[in-house]
Amino acid sequence: MRTLIAVLFIGLGLSSCSKDFDCNDSTLSSAIVGEWSVRYFGVGIGRMDFKADGTLEENAGLLFSIQFGDVEYDRKYYEVLSETQVYIRAESETDTVDFEFDVLSFDCERMEIEVDGNSAALVRKSL
Repeated sequence: MRTLIAVLFIGLGLSSCSKDFDCNDSTLSSAIVGEWSVRYFGVGIGRMDFKADGTLEENAGLLFSIQFGDVEYDRKYYEVLSETQVYIRAESETDTVDFEFDVLSFDCERMEIEVDGNSAALVRKSL
C-alpha cells in the first residue's frame, strides 16, 4: 500500500512539472510569452520566441527579413497593446521598422493572428 501511495505522489509530481512555462491565458500579455511554432495554411514555416523581457526572437525572417539591402535588423522587440493587438519593432544600427498585428483569439496553446489580411496560427512549442 505504501508503495502505491509513493508511486501516485511521484506521478503527480512529475505531471505537475511537465510544462516549462507558467501561462495564465486570461491575458494576452501572459499567454504570449514563450516559444511558438508558426503555421500558415497548416504548414509550419518557422518559430517565434516572445521573451518575458519584451524581446523577440524569430527564425526565417517571418515578420521581418533579416536583412534589407545592407541593413540588418538584429534586434527585435514586442509590446502587447491590448488583448487584440501586438506591436513589433525591429532595429538595426541605422534604421527602425515597426508594425502591429491583430490577435483574433488566444489561449496558452494557440494564437490565431492576422498580419496585413493574412491569417496564421501560432502553436505553443513543446519540448
